[in-house]
Amino acid sequence: MTQHRILPADRWEPFSDEHLARVVPVATDRIIRASAATDFTPRQAEMVIFDACGMSEDGVRIWHAARRLGESANARARSSARTRFGGRTSSIGWIGWVLVLSALAGSITFAVALQTKDAVLTAVFSAATAMAVLVAAVGARGRPLDRALWRPQAFALGGTAIAVAIVGGGAPAFAMAVLSGAPIIVVTSMVAGMIIRRARPQQAREVDDSLTAAYRAIIHDLPGHVEQLRRETSAALPPERARFVERARAAVFERVLADDRVPERSRRRLARHADVHAAGGVIIADFADPLTWMPATLARSAYTTDDPRHPDNRDG
Repeated sequence: MTQHRILPADRWEPFSDEHLARVVPVATDRIIRASAATDFTPRQAEMVIFDACGMSEDGVRIWHAARRLGESANARARSSARTRFGGRTSSIGWIGWVLVLSALAGSITFAVALQTKDAVLTAVFSAATAMAVLVAAVGARGRPLDRALWRPQAFALGGTAIAVAIVGGGAPAFAMAVLSGAPIIVVTSMVAGMIIRRARPQQAREVDDSLTAAYRAIIHDLPGHVEQLRRETSAALPPERARFVERARAAVFERVLADDRVPERSRRRLARHADVHAAGGVIIADFADPLTWMPATLARSAYTTDDPRHPDNRDG
């Protein structure tokens, strides 16, 4: 965000009522104009207030500290999931990416067979597909994989199986062995994975929910980190400056929320922070909001549908 020092303090007593009277309309106008953007956020509104008060450096310092809070929460959640589940972690584990590569290799196998009718070249890509599936199976070590990982294996199976039908008739013996062996390896891996999941339902549920559960745990612990940052912010910001920002923010938010030019979406976003008291609190709270740093697809799983924090119950 570009910073502007709008109000030179040498014309009046800093943080006086006269200073406040000049800050409020300037900040109000800027926020109203900014609220038309679909990506408008409450943290931007408080940053405008810091800027209009001539305290951009304080606002920027709080902004970066709060942003690191969300980034750190995201990193801790992913690290926690990887530590517990390793390559099997839902969505981000290396086994999933290897199986995606197997699906890609299977698709290439089909394309090569269809376009070139070259049995040897097709066998090379078919072998690569089977090898990727084998690497994933070895990495799983007999433990359940995420339920979604049958899809890339299905693509791998389809590509290698159709390739046999296309080029298998005139293939040399060694190529035919590879071409026929690859889909057998893939289908064996798929069936074995299904059997393992059925035999270990509790472990299967845990791996399916591995990433979401890690995010839930971080969200549960997040208030403590937020409170610590608030204390650090209050200690670093001189009381006179903090009170001035709080007075300006209260007056500006009241005007903005009452202005008909502000879209309802932006008004609801600001209204959630109307009761925040400490200077910088809106920036901190907005960056700490899991929907700011957490992928929306995971947020849908992390909250129940009747939870007001669920994305469908928010303003979008």
